[in-house]
Amino acid sequence: MSALWSQLEFVPVLHLHVPSGMGVQALERAWKRQLAPLLRAMWEHQDFCCGLHISGAVLHGMAVHKAEGLVALEQMVDQGRIEMVAGGWSHPFLSGIPERDALSQLGLQSRLLEMRTGMRPSGVYLSEGVWDPDLPRLLERAKLNYALVSGELLLSAGLRPSQVPGLHHTERGGRVLQVLASDPALDRLLRRTPGPDALSHLEQRRAMGIRSVLWIGSMSAIDRRPGGFKRWLNQFLSGLNDNGHWMNTTLPSEITKRKKEGKGLVYLPSWVPAHIAEASTAVPENELRSRGGWFVRAGRWEGLMVRYSESNRLHKRMLLASSYLHRLRATHKRGTNPELDRLMDSAALALYRAQGSSVLWPAAGGGFYNQSLRLSTWRDMLEVEQSAQRALGEFGGLRSLKADVLCSGHDDLLIYSPHVHAALEPSQGAVLAEFTVPGVGNLVDVPTRREEPWHRSLLEHAKLPALVTDEGEVVFDDDSSGGTHVEVEFEDESVSYSIEDDRGVLEHLASVFAVDRERRAALSDRFLGPTASVGNLASGQYPEVGDFLGASYSVLSVDRSDGDEQITVSMAREGRVTVGREPRLVQIRKRVSFHRDSPAFEVEYELVNRTSKPVESTFAVDLPLALTARAELMIDGERRSATGQYRLEDLQELVLNDPVLGLRVTLNFEPACILVAHPVVCVVRSEDGGLKEAHQGVCLLPQWPVKLWGEERRQLEMSLKIER
Repeated sequence: MSALWSQLEFVPVLHLHVPSGMGVQALERAWKRQLAPLLRAMWEHQDFCCGLHISGAVLHGMAVHKAEGLVALEQMVDQGRIEMVAGGWSHPFLSGIPERDALSQLGLQSRLLEMRTGMRPSGVYLSEGVWDPDLPRLLERAKLNYALVSGELLLSAGLRPSQVPGLHHTERGGRVLQVLASDPALDRLLRRTPGPDALSHLEQRRAMGIRSVLWIGSMSAIDRRPGGFKRWLNQFLSGLNDNGHWMNTTLPSEITKRKKEGKGLVYLPSWVPAHIAEASTAVPENELRSRGGWFVRAGRWEGLMVRYSESNRLHKRMLLASSYLHRLRATHKRGTNPELDRLMDSAALALYRAQGSSVLWPAAGGGFYNQSLRLSTWRDMLEVEQSAQRALGEFGGLRSLKADVLCSGHDDLLIYSPHVHAALEPSQGAVLAEFTVPGVGNLVDVPTRREEPWHRSLLEHAKLPALVTDEGEVVFDDDSSGGTHVEVEFEDESVSYSIEDDRGVLEHLASVFAVDRERRAALSDRFLGPTASVGNLASGQYPEVGDFLGASYSVLSVDRSDGDEQITVSMAREGRVTVGREPRLVQIRKRVSFHRDSPAFEVEYELVNRTSKPVESTFAVDLPLALTARAELMIDGERRSATGQYRLEDLQELVLNDPVLGLRVTLNFEPACILVAHPVVCVVRSEDGGLKEAHQGVCLLPQWPVKLWGEERRQLEMSLKIER
C-alpha cells in the first residue's frame, strides 16, 4: 500500500512569452498585467515558490524598460523562491529549426538567465509543450538535465493517469533526459478559477501516495479568463495558504534531484498539445478529446504547415536565412574582425526572432493572423540574408536562384537585389509569393481566409447567406437570433459588439467571415464569369471560368539585361476558358521583370486564343498587399480608406499610402483597367477569449474585358513601384 505523505509537494511552473514582433505595447501589457502582479504577490506570500519561464523577448524588454523587475527577480532566485527555467530564446519549436540554431538559442537564454539572476538553469520549458523524440540528445548537448512536459504526453505513451505525475526519464541513442510530467487532470481543473475541485484533486493524489505534483500554467492564457491573471493569482495563493498544513510548494529542481524516486524509463512519441492539434486539423479541441483524447494528438507540429501554406513558406525561408548565416560563420573566424563579429551577432538575433513559433500557428490574440508579427518576421529574415550577403561580398547586384525552397518537388525562382527579395512559383500558377522590402516585410504576404474551429461559435449565432445573387447582394435570414461576444479591431483601437444587439454588425461580420476557395497569392491569373461583382469577389464567392489558378506554368527563359540592371522571367501555360458551356483553348504568356536599383516589378501579359472560335471573358489578376488598416487609396487627388470596397472604372494609375509602414505604392495599368479593391479581414480569437476582426491587408483585382477572335492576341501590362 502506498505511503501517505505528510506534505504534498506542489510544483507550480508559470510561463510568459511575448513574440518579439508584437512591440513595446505588448511587453508593457505583459509586465503590467502578469509579471508585476506575480512579483508583488510573492513578496506578500513568503511561503510560495515556483518555477518561472520567460522568453528572450520578455527578458530583453525587462532589461530595457523594467530593470527593477530584474532586481526583484534576482532577489527571489537568491532566496530560493523562484527557479528560472530555460527554453529557446524566441520560444521556437526546437525540432523545427536547425540543430546549430537550437543549441545557440538554448545557450543564449541560459547565459542571459545566469547573467541576470546569478543562477544557470538546469531544466527546459518546451515551446507550446511540443515533444520530439530527438530532444534528449539535443538537450544533453545544451547541458540541460530535465524537461517539463505535459502529463498527456505520458498518457499517449501508454501510462495510466495515476502513473503520470512525478519524475520519469527517457533516452535517445543512449542520451538520457529526466522528464517531470504535469498532472493531466490538474491541468484541466486549474484552467478555470482555482477552487475546491483542484484542492480536492490534490488531496486525492496525496492519499494515493503521490509525493509531488507538477502544474504548468501560461500566464497569458490565464489572463484571458474573466478577471484576468491578477484575480486568478490571488485566489490561487489564498487556496494554497488555507491548505498549507498538508501541502507546500517547491521548485522543479528539488524533485529532479531525487533520481532514486523516479518512476523509471518511458519512451515518448512525437506529440502536440490540443491547441496545436486543433490548429493543424481544424477540429475543435473538445471534439479532439471526445474522439480519443491524447491519442488523437500523437503527431508532429509540422501539420500546421500543411494547413497553412504561408507558415510553410515562412519556415522554409527561415531555414534559408539560417544557411546564409551559417555560411558566413564558417567563412569568417570569430575574433579577427570586431565589426564583423557585431554584424554576425546582430544577424543571429534577427534570425532567432524569425524562428519564434508564434507566427506559425493562430495563437489567441496574435500568432499567424497578426499582420504586424508576420511583417516583422519577414523583415528579420531579410536582415539576416542581406547582412550575410554584405559580409560575403554578394550584396549590391541583381541575382536569380532556382531552388526547391518549399520542399515541394518544384523549384521557386528567387530574385535578390539590394532593394527587394522576391520569389516566383511557376508550378503554382506563376504567382509572386514573396516581395520583401527592407524595413517593411513581405508586401504580398496576405493569408488565405480559412474556416477555423472557433468560427463554429459564430455560425451558431449568425445566419450567413446560402447564396449570393448575380448582382452580388448578400441575403440574410430574418430569423437570426442569439448572441456572442465579437470584437472589431483596427490597429490600437477596438470596439466590442454583441451580434444580437446590432443587425448591421451581423451583416458586417457575415461579409468578414469568408472562406477563400483558392489560395490567395499575388499575380494569380483569373478569368471571371459574367456575374462577378465587388460583393462576391470580396466574399470569395465569385464565378471562375478559367483553369489557370494554381496550375503549372512552363518557364521559358530567365533573361538579364545589358549591365545586369533587370531580370525578366518568362512563363507560359496552355489552359482553358469556358465560354457558355464550351471550353476554349487559351494561352497565357507572362513576363515578370525586376530591377536592381528599385523595389519594383512589371508584368506583361499576352493572351492568345488558340481556337478558331471567339473567346469573350474578363481577365483579372490578384494583387494582395499587406497594407495596414490605416492605408489610403489616392484616386484623382481624393483619399479613400483602404478598408472600403470599391469598383473603379477606366483606371490607369493608383497610388496607395500607408503611414504605419511608411511607404507609397504606385500602380500603373496599360490599357486602363477596371479595379476592384477590398480589405482582407479574418475573424480571429481575441486575448480575452472572444472574437475579433483582424485586418490582414488589401486585395486589388485589376480586370480587363477581353474578346479574342480566332487566333487573336491581346497585350496587357501592369507595374508596381514602392517609395519610402
